[in-house]
Amino acid sequence: MVHDNIMKAAIIEEFGSPNVLKVKSIEVPKITKDEILIKVKAASINPMDWKIRKYGFNEGYKVNFPLVLGMDIAGVIVDIDQSFPDFKLGDRVYGYIDISRMGGYAEYVIALPNEIACIPKGMSFNEAASLPVAGITAMMGLFDLVNIKPNQTVLIHGAAGGVGSIAIQLAKYKKARVIGTASPYNHDFLKNLGVDKVVDYNKNWFEEIDKNVDVVFDSIGGETQIKSFGLLKRNGTLISIANPPSQYLATKHSVNVDFVWALPSKHHLRKMNNLYMAKKLQPIVFKTFPLDNIRESHFLSETGHLRGKIIIEL
Repeated sequence: MVHDNIMKAAIIEEFGSPNVLKVKSIEVPKITKDEILIKVKAASINPMDWKIRKYGFNEGYKVNFPLVLGMDIAGVIVDIDQSFPDFKLGDRVYGYIDISRMGGYAEYVIALPNEIACIPKGMSFNEAASLPVAGITAMMGLFDLVNIKPNQTVLIHGAAGGVGSIAIQLAKYKKARVIGTASPYNHDFLKNLGVDKVVDYNKNWFEEIDKNVDVVFDSIGGETQIKSFGLLKRNGTLISIANPPSQYLATKHSVNVDFVWALPSKHHLRKMNNLYMAKKLQPIVFKTFPLDNIRESHFLSETGHLRGKIIIEL
């Protein structure tokens, strides 16, 4: 149980630059039916966090300020509404808090049972917090929408980032051949993750890739996505997490397209646990910040030059 009703949280009271983030004392949220209260030990930064902070939500989405951002969390269960078969007080858990509620940049957060899973033995809170959104996104794209097969060629754009670095590991687990685009700074990093061919996206990457790719996993969008249609085999698939791909171009090139919007899923978290325990998936923590340095973490995330995930320690 929580003995103090006040917690520290990073909040926004308006949309804008990282400077709108403020660390303040606010009330600890109170659980109601079917909810679980978690003492947060670590949270991670996702691009969606700073895009919401910067631009707000789509029209029709009601916002109540002050708003606590953050969807990826890891921590300990400290209050529980009822007895759940999968969880009890004191469990180490991690998960993806739905975007409609968020709240991860705080000492306590409310989760629903379908949003969390127990942290496997040997995984730290920081590692656990790096996985949910990125891992579910990569898993939905490569396993659920495509179900990649051994020896298929998978091209991953933005391969060194939070989602890309997990997508590499999932593709290699399926015994696919992986091509990754990244800046030269990250080439050795990608090779160590098992990438078969690393391409410098600052140069003419399009010309360096054979036109026989089975799957493109796109985390960049824009011109990169448009060019990628020309690399796919007939009936190949372009999966994007950046923006919905063009159906017109898909028809023109005789390929399939899909867009991934990850949703909270304890099913996928448990799959990741199994892969971690089998040493097929390694969480990648790029840099850690205390909650008081939340602005700095957002400035860094917006540069896009990351290896894995940025973690907020609480």
